[in-house]
Amino acid sequence: MNRIAAVLLVVLLGVCSALGWVILPSLWSRSKDPAAPNPGGHASQPARSLHPQLYQPRQPLDTSGAALGFKLLMPWKDPTSLEEIRDAWGNLGRRSLAQVDAALRRGLADGDRCPALLFKASMFMYEGDPKRAYQVLQEARSLAESSPGLAKEWLSTFVFFQGVAGLRRGEDENCLQCRGEGACIFPLRPTAVHTNPAGSRLAIQHFTEYLERFPNDPGARWLLNVAYMTLGEHPGRVPAKYLMTFDTFGAEFDIGRFRDIAHLVGVNRLNQAGGAIMDDFDNDGLLDLIVTSWDPAQS
Repeated sequence: MNRIAAVLLVVLLGVCSALGWVILPSLWSRSKDPAAPNPGGHASQPARSLHPQLYQPRQPLDTSGAALGFKLLMPWKDPTSLEEIRDAWGNLGRRSLAQVDAALRRGLADGDRCPALLFKASMFMYEGDPKRAYQVLQEARSLAESSPGLAKEWLSTFVFFQGVAGLRRGEDENCLQCRGEGACIFPLRPTAVHTNPAGSRLAIQHFTEYLERFPNDPGARWLLNVAYMTLGEHPGRVPAKYLMTFDTFGAEFDIGRFRDIAHLVGVNRLNQAGGAIMDDFDNDGLLDLIVTSWDPAQS
């Protein structure tokens, strides 16, 4: 099995669309294009009635919100001060949410409201709250569907992001809240099938909807197959035109299968991912474990 199999799902969910992550701040702050269609000057038309070719594909963005959070981070004066580093990172997502909410309350034109809502959804994902992110994306989607111009530019991005938020919810409610030895280890075994299917059902709904417009998007196809796999429905329930098979995955080397036994040995702490080193550091014949965390306030 490929050496990275144990973390493939987590990594892909985090960076499945990270290319071009700098787009959100610039989109949120830009002025509305005067040449763009004026929603008030057109009769409302449901976006789904438009021909698929009139939609633009999803915009590149980091759906985890992490790269966006890094970009918003304010520098600290003393690079050796752990307190200043902690304060700079503290509540970064919540502070950013407060800022975008203030902007939305002041009133934004629809063309600026769409990227602001996308920014808000990304910050909820950064804060580990995919349910709230999904609610914001539903609001953004309704706004985009109110105008053909907005739908052309934004709808596909919102639909894809809804799928990611659903899959992230499924991961939270199953892989994190109900840990098991096979959770999130690809390819998923029957013991890793989600017992709470709501998040993955939403993911299947929205990735399928997106692929109906853009069937050649490999990232959306991959995530659709993963969503079906989390429910034990791969390959049987996957539409044939979107099916990916993994029969030969890891066949080049057999290094065994990773088992998550952290809960059995008392190291199943739930914190922000960092690094880990295992060795006998004190020469007592027992392996020692050193871990780090992205959380600057964690002790």
